[in-house]
Amino acid sequence: MVVTAPGPGSGKMATCLSQIYHDHQRGISSGYAKFETFPIWNLPLDHPVNIAYEAATADLDDVNMIDPFHLAAHGVQTVNYNRDVEVFPVLSRLFEEILGSSPYASPTDMGVNMAGNCISDDEVCRQAACQEIIRRYYRALVTEKREVITPVQSQRIALLMAKVGVSKEDRPVVPPALEVAEATGEPASAIELPDGRIVTGKTSALLGCSSAMLLNALKLLAGIDDDVNLLAPASIEPIQKLKTQRLGSRNPRLHTDEVLIAPGRVRQRGRQRPQGPRPARDAAGLRGPHLHDPGLGGRGHLPRPGSPGHQRARLRHQVPVPQEVRPGAGHPPAVRPHPDTLPRCGWSHRCAEVTERTRARYILPNEMSSCALGSVKVRTGGDSPRPGRIQRPADQVELLDRR
Repeated sequence: MVVTAPGPGSGKMATCLSQIYHDHQRGISSGYAKFETFPIWNLPLDHPVNIAYEAATADLDDVNMIDPFHLAAHGVQTVNYNRDVEVFPVLSRLFEEILGSSPYASPTDMGVNMAGNCISDDEVCRQAACQEIIRRYYRALVTEKREVITPVQSQRIALLMAKVGVSKEDRPVVPPALEVAEATGEPASAIELPDGRIVTGKTSALLGCSSAMLLNALKLLAGIDDDVNLLAPASIEPIQKLKTQRLGSRNPRLHTDEVLIAPGRVRQRGRQRPQGPRPARDAAGLRGPHLHDPGLGGRGHLPRPGSPGHQRARLRHQVPVPQEVRPGAGHPPAVRPHPDTLPRCGWSHRCAEVTERTRARYILPNEMSSCALGSVKVRTGGDSPRPGRIQRPADQVELLDRR
């Protein structure tokens, strides 16, 4: 019976232990083993392949370490990771309760991974692992920019890059893309072809940098001059209108998938495109390349700090401080009484509680600057925490004395 799941913390081990328990209750003798691809237990702790695993799981705080249980039981140093080492005492105790004794002396004993014995060229694996660490670093930067979070993952991976002796410029496609971006002032992409040639793409009014890079690479593989347009502007215009006018997109530039759709539209409209079939046949030469794309697939580049896109990203993750009510067109401003002017009852302590509770409901403009981040106004007709939401002032709420 194979138990698999898409990620950590999904209950694979719990499912297996539950099955072992029920089998034991029914007199069935069953065992348990696990396949962990990484870290590879019989590679050194500082091997780039194992360090690449740490970079890949930087969001999980996984740390490679020497298995202390295996070292104590067998006198051999093996590599494991912190989560398996931390949970092994609990797992061993469960085995003792269910089976009478634990069949494993260490977390490494549970594994059946023999990937380390399949390495035929260690130098190639080391280089590939270093490239993977750099890729994970850039992916963490993209995630932190889009999610507007603190750079914890990227800093952790940067330490791993220093540990293996590489930098973020050690990918062949990164310096050319950065040079084009600096020269044009816009995002740029670069791709490395199987023969080692590097092709770049810049951002224009019609195409994103990834789309331009894709077309330039196809022209180079097909032997077409660089000044020849594979896509006529007349074929790009209908797609841009569909995106901006019908689908509500703010970015009129074509993405990579839209670039691949555009040639078919040209053929349907009967336009002449003599270079079309040849680049399509040479597209197989783009399989498995190395590339540097600031927008991850051409879905637009990351917003710059201070730009409208960056502000929208921040608003999605930070609730702004409430501001003064701005009534909509044709609606007078809502009159909200101050809590101190509300009628008081005979119970002074009860009135104090009512006043404090209603202060959250009736917030005057001069008090709004003292509201903490994340505070939400209730029925005051103010701005919604979600950007772009238009609301009219709500009706005034009357405080009722329920004595």
